[in-house]
Amino acid sequence: MRKYFFFGIIFVVWGLFLSQVLTLCLYDRMYNLDDDELAWMSPYEEGDTILFRSSTSDEYDSLFVNEKAIHNSTSRLVSNVGAEVFNASGSFHAKMWHNKNQLEFRFLIIKENKTDLFVRLNFADRFSTLLHGPSNHLYLEDYNGILKMYKYTVDDVVYNDLVFVEDFNSELLKVRWNPCECDNFLWSKSKGLIKYKYADTDSIKGDVYTFYKRLPYQEPKSKGFWNILFGE
Repeated sequence: MRKYFFFGIIFVVWGLFLSQVLTLCLYDRMYNLDDDELAWMSPYEEGDTILFRSSTSDEYDSLFVNEKAIHNSTSRLVSNVGAEVFNASGSFHAKMWHNKNQLEFRFLIIKENKTDLFVRLNFADRFSTLLHGPSNHLYLEDYNGILKMYKYTVDDVVYNDLVFVEDFNSELLKVRWNPCECDNFLWSKSKGLIKYKYADTDSIKGDVYTFYKRLPYQEPKSKGFWNILFGE
């Protein structure tokens, strides 16, 4: 009888221990991206090349999407030790080539809570931090005003989901890392970068570039025996 009692105590202790471990391994709260918020990640895929055409010359800029990541797990198991809240996120990391100069381009979204989506855009040395709240409005994080999404026509194409990033809703890094400075740019929620202007202080004298063509990434064709034999 004592033997069964002893094993019963061990069973209860192990049960309490495992319940505590499982509690520590589960998120207290989870904030996931819904379909409308995931649409912010729809413009590009990893490996895409996007071309932009100058408004004053026959020159082109090329944007290479090096990385695309979406973290939107619905599992309550903690992936980071010590984390109590899961905030879903998505990001693009790309490089812009302009006149043999390489410029940084980054885009980030984070689900802050049930209603708010943190949005950050970075082109060259210009950063814009926004907050996407209820009613499809973009709230300026450091201001009391509301930044609505614009409807605008660029090269005869109508976009109704544009964010206009300029001086009043962005900032420039105090230490300049990129060879060219972005004065302003238009970002479409569904199509990505649409139009941008370089600063007048640069050698390009404020040239404006607009979206020209997207070249989706294509997997390399696997070479079989006959392809190798005939040099294809």
